[in-house]
Amino acid sequence: QWTAGASTAKQVERRVAATQTERLVVDAEVQTVASAPEQVTAVATPSTSTPSGKRQRSSPGETSVATKRGCKEPAAVVSAMPAVSAAVPTTREPVTAEPARAENSEEDGFTVVKHKRREKKVPAATKQAARMEKVGLPNRQPVRGDALLIKAEKEDLYGGIYEELTTSETTKELGAQVREVSRCSNGGMLLHLREGVKSADYKAIVEALVGVKGKVTALTQRRMVECRWLCDGITEDQVAVAFKDTFRLQEKPEVQLRRFHNRKILAEIRLPALEAEELVKVGRIRIGWNDCSLCAETRPTQCHKCWGFGHTSGKCKGPERRNLCKNCGEEGHLSSQCTNASKCVLCPDAVDRSHYPGSFRCGALRAACR
Repeated sequence: QWTAGASTAKQVERRVAATQTERLVVDAEVQTVASAPEQVTAVATPSTSTPSGKRQRSSPGETSVATKRGCKEPAAVVSAMPAVSAAVPTTREPVTAEPARAENSEEDGFTVVKHKRREKKVPAATKQAARMEKVGLPNRQPVRGDALLIKAEKEDLYGGIYEELTTSETTKELGAQVREVSRCSNGGMLLHLREGVKSADYKAIVEALVGVKGKVTALTQRRMVECRWLCDGITEDQVAVAFKDTFRLQEKPEVQLRRFHNRKILAEIRLPALEAEELVKVGRIRIGWNDCSLCAETRPTQCHKCWGFGHTSGKCKGPERRNLCKNCGEEGHLSSQCTNASKCVLCPDAVDRSHYPGSFRCGALRAACR
């Protein structure tokens, strides 16, 4: 009996000691959370083994490290608090929650989600203007300035013509506007004017100086603009007058009408390159009671000699087809008088050729547009 009573007293003392240790650890945790930075240390609990074999309760913030099965050594307790001495006071202080820090959220296993701002809607007119400014004219070439072409009757006359141009009093103003003088591939003399200078303004002066020695031609780079959705029955003169009055052009443009979609008419307007670009940026014109759209011509350059695409008749190496019917490819009649079935002379025999050259079903045209 005495032995059993002594054993019970020892158990009570051990439990009291464990309870005091737990209180010291909790007090230290409270003070550390309130003031001290976090530190990780290992503290070993008293090596006490209870006869009942019950698992000893651990204090908050502690994690027991399991030992290998069969090992008689007691488990060590890993604490997130610094080591506590017996001199630590047991008075508790109020706990203040530490503000959450977004920069440590990823270390804690969380991901910070940043809300995306909704994109502002861009008006359709602004998108259209940006697209036209970016795209411009298809197959766009650099806009060249105007020029004057002098074609003399004999080769030995160019020296005298150039001397008269540079020494004459009437051509001093023209000389200030000329950027370069060169010879072109056909043998003529080319006077390149500065940007913005019109060749038609100085054509009469050069013609009076050259006289009968040669022929003078005013050259201006031109582009084609398509005006769509015109009413059936409109004339070319009406379209030319509408363009001149609306855009205040110096001269009436060249206009050619052709059939479009659903009994509508499409007008092809040939203009100087700078004026054509300005019209394409505007995008619309009102002719009569119709609101018509303006766009750059998408068709590539077509040769009038061989009907091919991508070159002009001056540099053509293909066969002569100007005396053939453009609808069937035979001689003896024009396309307006043709009664035969359509047959394309540009497409090979392996594909469908039941169309006229350059139509929307023409394989040669589609290949040139790529």
